[in-house]
Amino acid sequence: MNKMDIWYESSYNTAAALICLSALFYTFLQGRTRKPQNRYFALIVGDIALNAICATAGLYAEAASSYSEAARIVLYVTQYLYFLTHTALGFIFFIYTLHLCDVAVDTPPKNLIILCIPAIITELLVLLNPVLHLVYYYDSDYSFHRGPMEWLLYVMAVFYAAHCAGILIRYRHTLVRDRWAAVICFYVLTMTGMLVQMVARHVRLELFCESLAVLGLMFTMEDDDHLRERVTSVYNRNALVMDLFRYFARGRKFCAICLRLRDAASLQRLLGTDAVETVPVMVAAFLKQIHPVYYIYRSSSSSFVLIIPEGDRRCRNDLEEVILDRFSRSFMVGKSEVDLTYCLLEASGPGELTNAADVLLMADIQLPASVSSHVLKGDDMHFLFRAAQVEGALHRALSGDGFKLEYVPIYSTKDHTLWSEEARLYIDDEELGRVSQDEFMSVAQDLSTTADIGAILLEKSLKRFGVEKTAAGRMSVDLYSALWQRERFVETLSRGIKEYSIDASRVSLEISEPALRGDLSLLRHMTSILKEMGFSLTLDGYGAGYADMRT
Repeated sequence: MNKMDIWYESSYNTAAALICLSALFYTFLQGRTRKPQNRYFALIVGDIALNAICATAGLYAEAASSYSEAARIVLYVTQYLYFLTHTALGFIFFIYTLHLCDVAVDTPPKNLIILCIPAIITELLVLLNPVLHLVYYYDSDYSFHRGPMEWLLYVMAVFYAAHCAGILIRYRHTLVRDRWAAVICFYVLTMTGMLVQMVARHVRLELFCESLAVLGLMFTMEDDDHLRERVTSVYNRNALVMDLFRYFARGRKFCAICLRLRDAASLQRLLGTDAVETVPVMVAAFLKQIHPVYYIYRSSSSSFVLIIPEGDRRCRNDLEEVILDRFSRSFMVGKSEVDLTYCLLEASGPGELTNAADVLLMADIQLPASVSSHVLKGDDMHFLFRAAQVEGALHRALSGDGFKLEYVPIYSTKDHTLWSEEARLYIDDEELGRVSQDEFMSVAQDLSTTADIGAILLEKSLKRFGVEKTAAGRMSVDLYSALWQRERFVETLSRGIKEYSIDASRVSLEISEPALRGDLSLLRHMTSILKEMGFSLTLDGYGAGYADMRT
């Protein structure tokens, strides 16, 4: 075989070596070795690169082996290294697939040991081949010959390839559709090259197909730059959603801890705009010291989510205590010591958390000002989740016609007869069903929508009272302070009375006690106008918190 023939025959292997070395260099250059999946991928690429180098060197050494002792040594060493490393490739790819589909942690150790046996047997055959010559051997002319047990190596490769295919099919819902399709494409490409070379050894296509496959995997499965934040170097909200999708799709148990920084605005005023990103960078650096970085996500400008998968030994069990201990001390921001106001929200899934949206709620939901605890979990989280659901129902009701009117009877304390009926709203939501006024009004106050709801209540109650009188012939309506503080409120109320022909003396307007904490001069002016219009006024919730008898 002349040099040109050797060049042509080794061209596929040379190209495979160049592709894999470039992919390996790029992988380490981009720092893509954080996850176990990344490290197994780098091992696969390095394995194929070494195989390709050994195969190429072996061809040149084989051509010179008849007259060069050094060439014969190179031939034996490269061929031995090739079989030793290439035989393990199927098992390494199998482990990579387990991590890719996030089932490695859940696979029982006993099953993994059993699945290791074929790889151990074939590796022993290769290790002992210099003595037994069961896999391959060279004759006196230094020509390569297949050994009687070489077929077992291909059987083992097919065995692990079949298991990889089974995992990809069984857990295909854990991968985004286009990524799953890409993995299948590269898997088929690898199998094609392996089968071609198994049938026709002189067609050295296997390593080239494998190098193309890993190159495709690098760009589709290993490229997570778009999922990482440039500022903090932790994973972003999109990465959180993708990982949560896999957890819930498989029913994998995990715990989510959301760290909320509650004083971003005050820090900006105190330290300047640079603190807006300086503080998250410091917090992210601390979190990366106590938790694997691929389980840390920055879900918003002032919140981080830490995922603790059940059974993952790399995660700390006392993560909450470590965070609380660190935040009990000051952070150095520039030359200033700053005490950060924070809150930890903790819940587990599946269970307390039913989907990815629940985890995002932990990061996004507006925490009531009354919440002063540093840790919220258990019943506290149920309350917040319900508040978030009610908030959604409230938005849907405001944008549509979700508010319904009902009357609540009011009895006289003297003779227990029906004195009046109070008009109240409730939400008839397609998702939550009935949501009472007492429940959604607390959420409305945080959203500053009480004036809009008060206008709807007043409009619906006047219209209905004008058409069908209550059983008592009287009606009571809450008059929210945010509503009567609006411009043209009196004009709107007067027009409603005239339009529906209502006797104002039959309508009692209830003023809640918190209204007394506002502008008392405006309140006195407004109550005098309402009395002149004929309305009777009552104070709702008197003695609940604040009262001024002078009003």
